[in-house]
Amino acid sequence: MVTIFTRTHKDIKSVFRKTTKNRKKMKRRKKRGMIALIGILFVFIQFLISILFLKNLIILDILPLKYLAMIVLFLILILCYNFTSQYTKAHIAGKILAIVLSVILMFGYTASGKVKYTLNNISDSLFFNQQNKDKRVIKKDESFIVYISGNDEYGKITEHGKSDVNILATVNPKTKQILLLSTPRDYYITISGFDESGNLITGLDKFTHAGNAGIQYSIEALENLYGVDIDYFFKINFDGCINIVDAMGGITIYSDVEFTNGTNAAPEQYNFVVGANKCDGAKTLAFVRERECFIKGDIQRGINQEAAITAMLDKVISPSILLKYAQILDAVSDTLLTNMPVEAITGLVKEQINNPKDWNVQSYALDYIKEESGTRLCNVYGGYRWVAIPDYDMVNNAIEMINKIKSGEIFDVSEYIK
Repeated sequence: MVTIFTRTHKDIKSVFRKTTKNRKKMKRRKKRGMIALIGILFVFIQFLISILFLKNLIILDILPLKYLAMIVLFLILILCYNFTSQYTKAHIAGKILAIVLSVILMFGYTASGKVKYTLNNISDSLFFNQQNKDKRVIKKDESFIVYISGNDEYGKITEHGKSDVNILATVNPKTKQILLLSTPRDYYITISGFDESGNLITGLDKFTHAGNAGIQYSIEALENLYGVDIDYFFKINFDGCINIVDAMGGITIYSDVEFTNGTNAAPEQYNFVVGANKCDGAKTLAFVRERECFIKGDIQRGINQEAAITAMLDKVISPSILLKYAQILDAVSDTLLTNMPVEAITGLVKEQINNPKDWNVQSYALDYIKEESGTRLCNVYGGYRWVAIPDYDMVNNAIEMINKIKSGEIFDVSEYIK
C-alpha cells in the first residue's frame, strides 16, 4: 500500500516537470499522474459541495442532531474513501462515486436552498413584519392554536378578503393531539371593521365580513368568541389548495356523505362516496367548497373541510413527504400567507422526524340555531343579510375541548356531539 501511495505521489509530481529523458516512461508516468489529479479534483469538488449542502441543512434546522451527525459521518467516510482510492487501483470506483455523490449533493443543496428561500418568502408577510413581531416561537412540547383561513379567491394571496374556510386548530405536540374546530362563516357575532371614512367600528355582523379589514380582525373575532389567544394563522386561497394537494401527489379524503358537487363549487362535477376518495387538487377544492346540495348546508361544508385538512395532515406527517417538501413549499409560495416564523415551522418538521408517531386528529363542526337565524342588520358593513345565530352550547363545548387539548387530556369528540 505504501509503495502504491509513493508511486502515485511521484506520478502527480511528474505532471509538473519537463520531460528530458526516457520520454516514453515519463509519458506513462505523466498520464497516471494526470488521472490521479483529475480524481483528486473530483474529490475536492465533492468536498466543496458537501460543505454547501451541510451549511443549508444546518441553517434550515429541520433534522434532529442524531440524523445530522449520521449524514456528516457518512460524508466524511465517503470523502476519505474517494480521496485515498486515487492512490490505489480502486481509483476508478472512487472517481465514479465522487461524481455521483457530487450530483446528488448538488441536487440536495439546490433543493434545500429553494426550501430556505420559500420558507422565508411565505413567513415574510407584511402583517408579520409590521404588526406581529411579538408573536412567540413555540417551544418543544408546548401547545398552540392556529387559525386556518380559506380565502374564496384565485391568484396571489393577500391578508384582506372574506373567508369560506374557518378552522381553529389546537395542537398539542406532547400528546400528539389536534382538535379541528369549524366555525360557520355566517355566524352573527361581534366583529370589527372600517367604515367608508376609514374609522374602526365594532358591532354584530357576519363573521366572514371580518376578513375584509384584514385577517387580524378575523383572528380577533375568533379570540373573543372562544376566549382564547390564537398564536398563528395560515391563510390559503383556491390556487393554494389546488397547488399544495397536487404537490403532495394527491390525498385520500374520507367522506361521511355521498354527494356530487354542483358547478358553483367547481367547473367539473365529481361524485364523492362514503369512505375513501382519492383526490387531486381540483377535486379537493370541489369537495371543500360544495354546500348547496346538503341539507346541513354550510355545516356539512365545515365537516368536509375538516376531513380534507385531516387528509392533508396525514400526508404531511408521513416520512415520504420529505421528498416533496420543496415542491410543496414552492407550490404555496404565492398562495399561502402565515405569521408563523420559519424556526417554528422547521421546529415542527424536526420534531415529527424525531418522533414519527401518528397524530390523533379530532374534529368538531359548530352548528347554529336554525329557528333564530335569518335576516339581520350587519352593523359593521351595512345592509340586511341572512346570518346564522351561534349555538352557544356548542361554543362552550368547543372551549372545553380546547382546554382539554392544551392540558394534555385525551378524549373523544363524540362525547360532545348530541
